[in-house]
Amino acid sequence: MKKLNLGCGYDLKEGYINIDIQKPCDMLLNIERDKLPFEDNSVDYITCERTLAHLSDITHFMGECHRVLKKGGTLHLTVMYFRHPMAFNPSHKLFFNLYSFDSWCGGSRTMSYPVKYIKKSIGFIGIPKKWVKWIADRNIWLYQNIFGIFFPAMEMEVILEK
Repeated sequence: MKKLNLGCGYDLKEGYINIDIQKPCDMLLNIERDKLPFEDNSVDYITCERTLAHLSDITHFMGECHRVLKKGGTLHLTVMYFRHPMAFNPSHKLFFNLYSFDSWCGGSRTMSYPVKYIKKSIGFIGIPKKWVKWIADRNIWLYQNIFGIFFPAMEMEVILEK
């Protein structure tokens, strides 16, 4: 099973090919502009944790992930939620909400790929807000437009399947 850890930073995962723009990693690569050096339909699993906000545009990244993933392969993304104060770190160029990846799941004529959501959820840090997460997992619009203003999630997890 071939697994990639894209934008790994110092989080080197055993059993993965750890890829980043700087050492330490297994492979140096700029995931924002470089082609992933793998054959089409050759990767089973890709994870990318807390990296996408540092890119200027994720269109190339998403296209490359789609190209190398096998049918049934999984893309696991973790991004900072746009309402959290840490989302406004000066090194962040992009912001993400619960609708950000809809374009790649049939929501756009220009960016759609044959992928589907397996999971889309938010995560909190600090005092548990189980009832807010319960609402968010059941009604995205209600959370994002009402409760999310007062109880911002820290991050968002998206799992897509090709």
